[in-house]
Amino acid sequence: MIMHEQVFTVLALSIITVVTCTVAHKLILHPLAKHPGPLFSRISGWPNWYHAAKGDRHIWLLRLHSKYGSAVRFSPDSMSFNTLAAVENIYTSREANVRKGDWYQCVKDSAGGFESTFTARDKVRHALKRRILAHAFSERALRDYECRIKRLTKEWLDYLVTEGKGSRTVDFAAWANYIIFDILGDLCYGKDFGLRYSERDRYVTELLPRTTRIWYMLGYHPWTHLLRYLLFKNSLTNKLGRLFVRENSNFREFCVAALMWRMKMGKASDKDAPVSQDMFQYLLKARDQETGEGFSMGDLGAESVLLMIAGTHTTSIAIAAIIFYLTTHEDKLEKVAGEIQKEFLSIEDMSYRRLAALPYLRACINEALRLCPPTAGHLQREALSGGTVIDGVRYPEGTNLGVSAYALQRNPHIWLNPNQFEPERWLQDDGTFNQRSQPRLIAFSSGPLGCPGKQLAYMEMSFVVAMLIYHLDITLNRSEGCNVDYVIRDCYVGQSRGPRLHIRTRE
Repeated sequence: MIMHEQVFTVLALSIITVVTCTVAHKLILHPLAKHPGPLFSRISGWPNWYHAAKGDRHIWLLRLHSKYGSAVRFSPDSMSFNTLAAVENIYTSREANVRKGDWYQCVKDSAGGFESTFTARDKVRHALKRRILAHAFSERALRDYECRIKRLTKEWLDYLVTEGKGSRTVDFAAWANYIIFDILGDLCYGKDFGLRYSERDRYVTELLPRTTRIWYMLGYHPWTHLLRYLLFKNSLTNKLGRLFVRENSNFREFCVAALMWRMKMGKASDKDAPVSQDMFQYLLKARDQETGEGFSMGDLGAESVLLMIAGTHTTSIAIAAIIFYLTTHEDKLEKVAGEIQKEFLSIEDMSYRRLAALPYLRACINEALRLCPPTAGHLQREALSGGTVIDGVRYPEGTNLGVSAYALQRNPHIWLNPNQFEPERWLQDDGTFNQRSQPRLIAFSSGPLGCPGKQLAYMEMSFVVAMLIYHLDITLNRSEGCNVDYVIRDCYVGQSRGPRLHIRTRE
């Protein structure tokens, strides 16, 4: 009995000693010990995981910056920043001594180990893949996509009206998803998914954020390496793992099925291929100019998942946010509607060149992206050997670094009235668009690892918003209440509901 008590005492003292030493190291001896942050977050990664799982990590980071300043230690090995200098030091500069963080490895593991442009952590590999992917977003490709975006959006608007017999109330976030998924299907695979008129495949719009939420929860879990090994790499447990992350598997199957349909069509090898091309035609033909290397089948599958995610929910949430802020600020809606109606005699008259030249429309798009960036949290980067300097402070190798777009774009030291929807902030005194303000907006990230589809996203947002406002009268349904801000759940890409809109044909 005495022996058992002694064993228990020694065990308890050992645990207390280990915990005390660990806490002391992280608070006193750790290279990041001098940086401010919540006490528990400086000791443990659990608070970061909790907010990632909850979906409010972007709001939590904004609160931390409001309390602790421009540089916050929000996890033992992780720093968050909300300054423009940090954006330059971490993302924009080609000399930045960082690479994509370990979170991207989690995404790669969940994709069967195949590497996409998004998950490539090695700078050389990423540059190679990005050069190939760039063919699908070249000026020539965008010109080809324009008429297809316009056609599909017109069909979407016509269906909205005819289905509701000229008037109806809709959850606009859902309908924004339907048109953007259909556009992505047409541009990427040569065949749209028919979500604008059929319920059959609409489940995929909910499956996508559930998939990225799994990535968020696994990638930021304090035991991420153990969990990823058990779920994806261990032959004894990966079958159980597939059940646990079945949404991830189902989403991959949807993306691969779309790719297989595209491959079966064999358009890339058709010598009499039509002028209109899809993204995979560019990807199948493209070869890197320096190496002559193209994409393997595994690469194509990974890129299919990437394009489905990056090309849909990010843009549809942005469109829903734009319409939310316009319908909650009716004077702004009236002003942008007047600008569009003055410029165009009909929808058929619209072109992206002319839409992009409308300063108030562009200002409204940018202001909504500022308040509600679709990717609101960090795009994680890891300091390489020798560390990296941010805002004059050196951070050691292995430190996870990031700038939250949501926190930066509501920083009162950068933006006047940061929580207000004020499109006028993007205009010069003469009413023209102020290009000098653009670098402060990082909704599509920044620099050599930024979103390659940014211009396509702006094209989609411009056409959908302008054609919707031109063709329909839209008003906010206030009977269910109304938030001041458009609320999203942060799960890498956002997840949202609303706004609830009453729509009718313009007289």
